[in-house]
Amino acid sequence: GSVEALYQLGGLYAEGRGVSRSAIKATKHFKMAAEGGHRSALYEYGAAEGGHRGAQHDLAMCYLNGIGVLKNPTAAVKWHLRAAKQGLASSQFRLAMCYMQGEGVRQRPPDAFNWMLEAANNGHTEAKFLVAQLYHSGQGVDKCEATAACYFAQ
Repeated sequence: GSVEALYQLGGLYAEGRGVSRSAIKATKHFKMAAEGGHRSALYEYGAAEGGHRGAQHDLAMCYLNGIGVLKNPTAAVKWHLRAAKQGLASSQFRLAMCYMQGEGVRQRPPDAFNWMLEAANNGHTEAKFLVAQLYHSGQGVDKCEATAACYFAQ
């Protein structure tokens, strides 16, 4: 069949429009569309493997939320980690949240803080606020009111 039809059918299964929602069938059709050269499907499935940090983040969010694939927080952490190591603040932030909440990875406040700090230093606004809160509470880092105040001021 047409790669566009495969991609569109995958979207219908992913969202449950006109068919019973099925992440397994959605993933199957998205993969076939990617193998057939469909640009959007290739972006998500090919670019992530090829090291594109934006595609890695997008794929991680799909795994985190079960969009087009089976929900798999462990796979989400893997893809966020790859993008985070390339300096993508949004993945650094999401990875920190995974470590904070124990989603897809063992809960580790020091790792959560380190990734949150990376995201904050890369300009992520929400991360700056959370870093301030972490310094204020001493969660995952030594408590420091002065540093907390600096981050709150940003």
